[in-house]
Amino acid sequence: MEFNGYQQAILYLLGYWQEKRYLVRCVDKHYIDAVAPLFERTRPFLQHRTGEKKDYWCIKSASAENFTPPTLDDVDDWPAFSRAVVELQGIVDLRKVSSYGVPQRRLRLRIYGQPDLLEAVCSRFPAKPKKMQFIRTNNGETNAFFYQSPAEVCEILDYLDGEPRNEGIWKKWNELREGSSKHER
Repeated sequence: MEFNGYQQAILYLLGYWQEKRYLVRCVDKHYIDAVAPLFERTRPFLQHRTGEKKDYWCIKSASAENFTPPTLDDVDDWPAFSRAVVELQGIVDLRKVSSYGVPQRRLRLRIYGQPDLLEAVCSRFPAKPKKMQFIRTNNGETNAFFYQSPAEVCEILDYLDGEPRNEGIWKKWNELREGSSKHER
């Protein structure tokens, strides 16, 4: 089975074995549609949940018994792999700062995940190396890299830009990028 780097990241982050079936699930249908062509005779479906939990999109394949999920060693298209990782586990936003008493909003990028994944992805970014942060959350513990230089964030987004991608996310990121440049003038 051939995957592109974008699909590898989706399978790496969202896929798992459930009994004898391989399952990929996400609240955003875009990511399920991106890997659906890899699973013959299987269609995505919406899994309804009760209570306040969100419904999610899912694809299950019983014919995937010989399927081997990708590892970091399998990745050969790092920009596409990294694009999906940042879309799924990153946040691009505007942080509030004060420069000479004047409030401003500057572009930043935060990426969360396991140390091996973060090191593999972020070491390829066109940015100065950052110190990995250890973070305790309500749900447990994670790690993160923070990029707070607007110039570095723009260079990283340029590196990540390409196809396939989640257009809804990129629209928001590009709007934030534009909004940030207006605040910096």
